Amino acid sequence: MARRLGAAAGSVEPIDDHSCRLRGRADTLEWLASRLLMLGCAFEVHEPPELRAYLRELSARAARAATPGD
Repeated sequence: MARRLGAAAGSVEPIDDHSCRLRGRADTLEWLASRLLMLGCAFEVHEPPELRAYLRELSARAARAATPGD
């Protein structure tokens, strides 16, 4: 994950052999959301609540795009 995000994303702290924690800042929620989605791995967002809300919005938008005419 650290290689994919690059050094500017923040600090990556190992939790165990399969998990890590990213702590950092981003210029915009949109930028951070897109970077996280492009990682190609499962992730959980704990903070900020605005990022969680934005990801829910993106999820709904993607679901609508994937089911045209429904």
